[in-house]
Amino acid sequence: MTWLYPSGFGLSAIVGLTESQVAAIVEATSSDDATVFVGNINASRQIVFDGEYGAMDRALEDSRN
Repeated sequence: MTWLYPSGFGLSAIVGLTESQVAAIVEATSSDDATVFVGNINASRQIVFDGEYGAMDRALEDSRN
């Protein structure tokens, strides 16, 4: 991913929420200007998402609420 998107993009994992909860957070925080996607389901309550740093920060903040 670093090679494809050298800056401004990355991966994060949320532990403790279900796939549908993470998908709802991703949908609510993603925009045309700052996209974030569910990237991988490591386990039933460990979901990886990827995207633009700002969108990932918003998704992480929403996951804490």
